[in-house]
Amino acid sequence: MVNKIALSLLDVSEREIIGEHCCTILCPQGGENCIIAEELEGERQRGVVIKNRRGKEIPVFKTVTPLQIEGDEYFLESIIDISRQKASERVLKQSRDELKKTLERAELFAKKAEEANRAKSRFLASMSHEIRTPLNGVMGFLSLLSETGLNEEQLEYLDNAQNSARTLLTLINDLLDFSKIEAGKLDIEKIAFNPRVAIEETAVILFPFAREKANRLFVSVDGKIPEELVGDSERFKQIIMNLGSNAVKFTDNGTCIGYG
Repeated sequence: MVNKIALSLLDVSEREIIGEHCCTILCPQGGENCIIAEELEGERQRGVVIKNRRGKEIPVFKTVTPLQIEGDEYFLESIIDISRQKASERVLKQSRDELKKTLERAELFAKKAEEANRAKSRFLASMSHEIRTPLNGVMGFLSLLSETGLNEEQLEYLDNAQNSARTLLTLINDLLDFSKIEAGKLDIEKIAFNPRVAIEETAVILFPFAREKANRLFVSVDGKIPEELVGDSERFKQIIMNLGSNAVKFTDNGTCIGYG
């Protein structure tokens, strides 16, 4: 006897299957080990592929259970069509593969973007001296110009130009330092310098900002500070500049006193 589901699965009629050997229905390809008459040890389950009479491959989940009936040994075998599950697995695998490729492309793009960003940072870091030198030159000539005979209107214009140049230099210094950090090129120099001179040079830049806010700026250097230190004078002045700038910024009509 045979049920309708088996007939549909194997794509045969009841007349074609009743009385036939199983291999002619389940394994019509021939020449291969029979998936039914295999060695069994207890209950066994696994996925196999059968072929119907027309050669179509059908993935199934097979369960085999040995039985004894009136002293004779038999086995009960059932198969479940898992074509849909296999199709879903293929779709899922395809989705995973596509996702993996998408992630690999995204990782590649991110790596290229990071490399481009580092290249930009390396460029800015290498241009540090070339950018600062002309700007310092402009500030130097503006300082010399202030010592010539200028009228009040010209002095006002000059003062504004100097303030703008100092602000620009501060911004450029911050930008270049950040770029150096990104490029891994922020080196701390170890050279001898006079801290008093460094503080005075920084104070000269801060004086115009204090004057604009009607503040008075005093600089006091402790006598215990040695006349020579070993370190990075530019970083030292940058720290003093940041502290002094905040003092000027947050003081209105008062006195800013800087201690060294």
